[in-house]
Amino acid sequence: MTAVVRKTILLVDSYFNNRRIYRHYLLQDNRQIYTIAEAEFGEQVLEICQQQCPDLILISYLLTDMNGLEVLGQLKAIKEANSLPILILVDRVNENVARQAVESGAFDCLIKENITPVSLQLAVQKAIAQTHKLQQLEKLLQQTQNELERRKTARTTELERANRQLQTVYEELQVADEELRLQNEELTYNRQVIVEERQRYQDLFEFAPDGYLVTDTLGIILETNQAASILFSINKQYLIGKPLAAFIAREERESFRERLTRMQNLSDWEVSIQPRNRASLSTAVAVTSIYNLQGQPIGFRWLFRDMSLRKQTEQKLQMAREELEKRVAERTVELSQANMLLQQQISAHQLTEMALREREQLLQAIINNSTAVIYLKDIQGRYLLVNRQYENLFHITNDRVQGKTDFEILPEAIAEIFWTNDQQVLTANTPLTFDESVPLDDGIHTYISSKFPLFKETGISYAVCSMATDITEKKRLEAQFLQAQRLESLGTLASGIAHDFNNILTPILTITQLLSFILPNLDEENRKLLCTVEESTKRGVDLVKQILSFTRGLEGQRAPIEINQAFEEIEQILKNTFPKSIEISIARPTQSLSILADATQFNQVLLNLCVNARDAMPDGGILSLEAKHLFVDEEYARQNLDTKVGFYAVISVSDTGCGIPKENLERIFEPFFTTKETGKGTGLGLSTVLGIITNHDGILQVHSEVGKGTKFKIYLPAVDIHVTQETSAAEIPTGNGELILVVDDEIRILEMVKTVLESYNYKVLSASNGVEALSLYTTYQDEVSVVLMDVQMPSMGGLDTIYSLQQVNPFIKIIVNSGLFSQSELTKVSSTVKAFLSKPYTVEALLSTIKNVLESADS
Repeated sequence: MTAVVRKTILLVDSYFNNRRIYRHYLLQDNRQIYTIAEAEFGEQVLEICQQQCPDLILISYLLTDMNGLEVLGQLKAIKEANSLPILILVDRVNENVARQAVESGAFDCLIKENITPVSLQLAVQKAIAQTHKLQQLEKLLQQTQNELERRKTARTTELERANRQLQTVYEELQVADEELRLQNEELTYNRQVIVEERQRYQDLFEFAPDGYLVTDTLGIILETNQAASILFSINKQYLIGKPLAAFIAREERESFRERLTRMQNLSDWEVSIQPRNRASLSTAVAVTSIYNLQGQPIGFRWLFRDMSLRKQTEQKLQMAREELEKRVAERTVELSQANMLLQQQISAHQLTEMALREREQLLQAIINNSTAVIYLKDIQGRYLLVNRQYENLFHITNDRVQGKTDFEILPEAIAEIFWTNDQQVLTANTPLTFDESVPLDDGIHTYISSKFPLFKETGISYAVCSMATDITEKKRLEAQFLQAQRLESLGTLASGIAHDFNNILTPILTITQLLSFILPNLDEENRKLLCTVEESTKRGVDLVKQILSFTRGLEGQRAPIEINQAFEEIEQILKNTFPKSIEISIARPTQSLSILADATQFNQVLLNLCVNARDAMPDGGILSLEAKHLFVDEEYARQNLDTKVGFYAVISVSDTGCGIPKENLERIFEPFFTTKETGKGTGLGLSTVLGIITNHDGILQVHSEVGKGTKFKIYLPAVDIHVTQETSAAEIPTGNGELILVVDDEIRILEMVKTVLESYNYKVLSASNGVEALSLYTTYQDEVSVVLMDVQMPSMGGLDTIYSLQQVNPFIKIIVNSGLFSQSELTKVSSTVKAFLSKPYTVEALLSTIKNVLESADS
């Protein structure tokens, strides 16, 4: 039985509970024994792998110090970790993260909420096993590559050696050819010289056609005749004084010198001489000694007779004989070669046809595998060729489309546009580019089509070729960008309107509350009218907050919201605005159910989901809202990692509409993604809903079936909070005669605030701009307790006024109020003012803020 090899697994997650769960899952595997190592940060993973790489890394995508993709990138620098299998754990389905992880070298991506002990064990076993097989294949491939490299090197060496040998033979042939050429030239030249010399010295050398030389006993030339000069191809004056051995052929020179030392009279001695710039000559030499009077040898007489002519004649005869034999053999070979040449021409023609077919197949493969739509038409608009992309889009094969026109395939209006564009190209005889729209299975697609004419050798165009690229997605993104710009402009406009609207609502809300205080004996009917005005004003305030929340991302304060009360409010809106063909069904919780949330944002979530449900039921249907309690225990929390142990409010919004196709279900939360017609949807509704739910620590789930409907489920932490009653008029704090400087450019607000403060035992100084406020404060500096100032004012702005007042008194107490606070304004004044008050504000908020500032200053 094969022993089980222990594998080392490195668990990487910033949360201890997650690591504990994965450890427990892996240790349950009965088929494999694991050594489990753990790491909390990405840097720890790098340190561990630099020391000793594990067999597998199981790493969470989100870590405290870096994400999983960054860890993958840094692991590439560690050679031992290049082939290490890595499994990435993500919180939810994210194709972009999964694609980047696999491209970065991860083996696979696992969704945390789908992990079970068995799935995790199988994923780990699969990753380790496939990595082991891959390593074995890489080792075998390396061995094969090494063997091929060795054989390649040996073969290269053999070829180089053979090439050198061929080069040597080639050089020898060149030398031989050059020598033969020089020999022919020298023979021609020598014949001419001999004729001339014989003519000039015929009287002297008539009976001496041979070369004569006289040398001393050492072989130094002392005298020479013209025949010898000709024989050695050297003028007489240059021969005198030269050693005779220098003119002997190189291969016989040494033996000639040796024989010279023991020279005796002889004849018919055959010696090869080496004339200058000529080939060596074979000569017959006769030698006689010269003696002095004492009978001692003092030199030699030499006769050199050229034997080359005789040898050449013999060679010519031999060559003629060989030439005849050669011609007979060559003729035989020519006949054989002619036959072979005919066969080769036939083979070459076949190879040419094969090359043309291969080139045609290559071109067809390039055209068919291109992502662009490529087609060819003749000048009458009939299709000659289309590529595979065209076939897939229009569901017609190349064979069937040939000979047809666009009018037989496309709608007439679109075919007419195609025909007009093709004719423009043929008329201009130059490439042109067009934007063309085509109806496909999933709607109208826009293509950028580059069209150019094809010409015959005569220069006449005979066809139009088009290569079209789908730019539908690019057009959609451009439209989304323009829509985002319009939304940004809308946000700027909404911010200005909100500021003015808050200034309008401030006196209405404050005066309404003030009237209730100063008219305690008002009858019930009029008191209800005041309550109606106050509630309507507050709804206006909420509307402004909702506009700012949508356009600028402002987040309001979170407060307990009772689900039943929220359902009552949304039910009233739905029944008053939705078509009667849509039935509203609301299932309220049997017990009190509350959440802690921003009321404006929560209402926006419900309203967005309900509007989407309405749009999914154009012919009517049932819109259902339901809320219930859910307790999440530890087991449920382990299986759903986005939840925590505790009570949740589960709110469902469902419809019986058309449903969402599976291919769109994963994209509905993307910003600007919409399937509605242009002008009927921004693509931001569900993206905003998801953002709000996530910011409230909640979960959003969706289930949909085409033709049956869609159901959204919202999970939000439930709270057990009892809403306190509103503060009664008797609890509103009053002043003790303090002097308040009120600064606001709105006269109505200025008068309203003055009336409220004086009604609650304050004294008031009023200023309508910063210059006036600075003048009044300088005069009454010792008496003014608090300055209540608007930020946005003409002439001298609020921020400049605050700075000037602090120059007068660094310890001045300032309360800033405005219809709209920008982030930059809050940053500038946050460290210098005592409190912020947003318009519109209630009487209670105004008086409580002033009281708190006064009391904090006293303490």
